[in-house]
Amino acid sequence: MKEGRLNPIKFGLSWAIVLSICVFLTLISSYLFNYAILLSEVIKSVYGFLTFNLTGFIQSLLISIYFFIDVFIISSIFALVYNKLL
Repeated sequence: MKEGRLNPIKFGLSWAIVLSICVFLTLISSYLFNYAILLSEVIKSVYGFLTFNLTGFIQSLLISIYFFIDVFIISSIFALVYNKLL
C-alpha cells in the first residue's frame, strides 16, 4: 500500500463507531436529562420513521445502528475516492 492511502474498511469502521456512539449518547441524554432536545429531534426526524412507535433505549439503539450503517458506507466511499485521487 502506498504511503498516505486509507484503508476504506478500517476508515469506515472507525468513523462509524465513534459517531454512532455520539448519536446514542445524545439520544439517551435527551431522554434521561432533557439535554440536547433539539438535536435529538433532528436525529429522530431523519431516522425515527424506521423505529415506529418505540421510545427510550430501544429507539436510541436502533437509530444508532442505522446511523452506523450510513456513516460506514459514506466514509468508506470517501476513503475510496481519496485513494483514487492520490
